[in-house]
Amino acid sequence: MKITYLILLLLGSFFFIDSNAQSSIITVDSKRNTDRSVSFSFQKKKFGTYFLSVWFTRLNNANSSGYNGEIVGAAGQLFTLKPSTDNQDISYSYKYWYIRGKLKPNFDPDFLYFLPTGLNKEASVYNMTNLSERYFGSARPKSWAAYQFIVSEGDTAFAARKGEVVEIVSDNDYHTDVEVSYQSTINTILIEHADGTFARYEGINKSGILVKEGQYVYPGTPLGTVAKYDKREQGQLRFSLFYLDFVDPGKEPSKTMKDKVNYYAFINPVFLTTDGIQKLENGKSYEADIDNELLTKELTKREKKKFLKSEKVD
Repeated sequence: MKITYLILLLLGSFFFIDSNAQSSIITVDSKRNTDRSVSFSFQKKKFGTYFLSVWFTRLNNANSSGYNGEIVGAAGQLFTLKPSTDNQDISYSYKYWYIRGKLKPNFDPDFLYFLPTGLNKEASVYNMTNLSERYFGSARPKSWAAYQFIVSEGDTAFAARKGEVVEIVSDNDYHTDVEVSYQSTINTILIEHADGTFARYEGINKSGILVKEGQYVYPGTPLGTVAKYDKREQGQLRFSLFYLDFVDPGKEPSKTMKDKVNYYAFINPVFLTTDGIQKLENGKSYEADIDNELLTKELTKREKKKFLKSEKVD
């Protein structure tokens, strides 16, 4: 019997939060100072860049447009309110909203990537369907592109580019006793690049993760082993590149999948293969190639010296 499990591509979570609410990722706090000013700061429990918006629902004896911008690091100062009248306190209430990513980053659409399937292995690639669009009638994400590489169980997934591992999901098992079209949960490694784009690697074995959150990886760094996806004797490595293209602070989350907002846009990347530099075509097979330029173009001098001696992408 063939069973279909739907996997919804939730590429980022956003939150609409009252000032007194608690968040599992980011909190914004305020502190009254002795000079009657009020300082606002944030704490962030996840790695990587987030877009944060803070606005006031009530503000007396001060003027402020709040905060809209990117935050990095585990904690930091945002802004300070100064009293309009020196001998009076500021009264206020506020809300905040956040989402992973740097808004509309400046990136090179022709940036050259390493195939995540590694050297000396030919893999077939297929274009993936956006399931929210197909099954729930939601709008197609901007420039939608995502790829499924058919590999063997236990093959290694490699980093396509230098970046920071900002999130790992590694607690999911796969339904290997039946043949399925999609799994509802899947292990994932998310990597943020220096230009604000993200690479998402899905289908990793829960016991085969080779990196940790906060670690920097390079083109060809082993990320993890690919799991057996279902009853068929194969693994499926799923790969996509995307960036934060839109924000809508203050808007309540959609209650239906059809009205789901697409905050992210996708990138159709260029890869170096044994047949040259090219974009991937549906249903074709490719084998990765690599050279020193691809390996080192984003590396510092110190990283180049260390990396070229130690990295292997067999």
